[in-house]
Parts: sequence; structure tokens; C-alpha cells
Amino acid sequence: MEYDDNFDDYYDDANIYDEEDLEKMLAGYTDLITVMKWSMLGFLLWIWPRIVCTLPYSKQFICWLRCMFCVSQLGLFVWWDIQSQSLPRWFFNICISLGGLLALYMFFGNNIVYLLVCAVSVYVILLVTSWEARNLAGVTVAAYIFLFIVICELFVVDEKIWHSIRGAQIMLSMKLIGLGFDITSGVTPLPAFTDYMAYIFCAGNVIFGPWMSFQDFKSIYSTSLSKCLDVDWMTKVMKSSLFSVFCLSFSTCFGSWIILDSNYKWVRAYRDAQSFRFSHYFVCFVSETTIALSGINPSEID
Repeated sequence: MEYDDNFDDYYDDANIYDEEDLEKMLAGYTDLITVMKWSMLGFLLWIWPRIVCTLPYSKQFICWLRCMFCVSQLGLFVWWDIQSQSLPRWFFNICISLGGLLALYMFFGNNIVYLLVCAVSVYVILLVTSWEARNLAGVTVAAYIFLFIVICELFVVDEKIWHSIRGAQIMLSMKLIGLGFDITSGVTPLPAFTDYMAYIFCAGNVIFGPWMSFQDFKSIYSTSLSKCLDVDWMTKVMKSSLFSVFCLSFSTCFGSWIILDSNYKWVRAYRDAQSFRFSHYFVCFVSETTIALSGINPSEID
């Protein structure tokens, strides 16, 4: 094999750096690695308090979501037994209403008594007006709800307690007034008390909504529950739950850290507006989650 003299020239060119230059280059690489390590450490030190901030809210939400899943699935299993003609319909209605009351109790404790009083008293009004003056059922219920809310907010209930249950009270009022006007227009007759309680205290929308009419409630729970526990249903629940956690975390923690304090009032106003907006997004996605857990497809609600 013939020896190539060009190899010596290449070898000499490859060793153009002396030992001092190599030591400087090695020290530079070491400094770079050190900077990268400290940068990673700084990022972890920056992100860790943000993660810790979201943990209590996320833990509480996941715990509540787990309870809602159990309550909703209990109602679905009872409904499947009803379809197999092993249980009466009124038993399903009682389970649905008890599940909604349990969800309310997990949120508001003993303060749900105000919601119960409102619901039961409105049913008495619907009974009386259905016998004597059906055309006045909707107007009478609307006037009673208005007086009930004003009296509770101004005279009876503590301000903090009333503000905590106000959202559920608004949802309850929408259902009651809608049912009253449906009875007035003849769209639906006065429902039985168990049907009424199941509609009013359905766990899927008793807290966050969305509102649905009594006719939609009956039709959905008569035709659409067979699609639960399939892949599309689980995907919908998981997606809405993850979006809920993200919006909650952004509203409570990450918003104030991404948009820092500034001397410009408009920057602070924008940050506060974003936090408020994401809290509304959180309510919307939680509403989708709870209504899907109860076996109702949100797209089926008018």
C-alpha cells in the first residue's frame, strides 16, 4: 500500500490548536454548561410557586368532579334498570333529584335549604294556578321568584351566603319561570312532583347550567342515555375537564404572572379582564363537563 504524504499535512492542520487554546475552549464549554444548569434551576424555581398555587384549586376541582361522576353514573345505572323494566320511573326521578341535592350540598352545605324552599313553594303555586287560573301560572311564578330573591338578598340571608348560592339560584329561577310559562301556554301539563324535582335538581346542570326546558329534559332522558360510557363520551368529558382546569389555573394564578404588574393602568386592566374572562370560560367548560357526566350531549340542548 502506497503511503500518502497528504495525510501528514492534514494531521498537522488538525493540530493547529495548542494546549492553552484547548484549555480555554474547554473552560468555555464548562461555563456554558454551568449557565445552562443555573438557567434550568432558575426556571424551576420560577415555575414551582406557580404550580403550587394551582394545586389546591385543581385538587378541589378533581375531588368534586369525581363525586359528580359517581352521582351522575348512579342515575344512569338506575335509568338502564328502568329500561329493562326492573324499576319504576319515579325511582329514577328520586335518584336524579337526590343526586342534584348531593351536588348542591357538596358546594353550599346547609345553605341549599333556600333553594329547596324556593322549589317546593313554586310547585305549590303551580298546583294552585293549574286548578284555578292556568293562564296566570307563568306570571305568578315570575313575580314570586322576583320577590323571593329580593327578600332573601336584602332581609333574610347573609350577604356572603347569598352571593355564594346566587348562581345556583339564578339557574333554579330560570327553570321555574320557564316551566311556569310552558304550563301557561299549554306546551306541557303540570308534571308530577317526582318529575318536577328531577328536572329542577338534575345534577348535570343544577349548579353551572346550561338551562334546558322541561320537554328537552324528558326527551333527552328518554332517548339519548344509551350512548354514555363510549369513547366519544369519555373524550368529551376528559377534554372539557382539562380545559376547565386550565382556565381555572390561568384565572387564579398564571394570569398575574404572565402579565406582570406595570405602571400603565391599561396593562393592569387588561390583566384583570383576562382573569375575569377565563373565570367565565371555566364556568362554561365545567357546565359542559357536568352535563356530559349526567348523560346529556350539550349539542342536544336548544
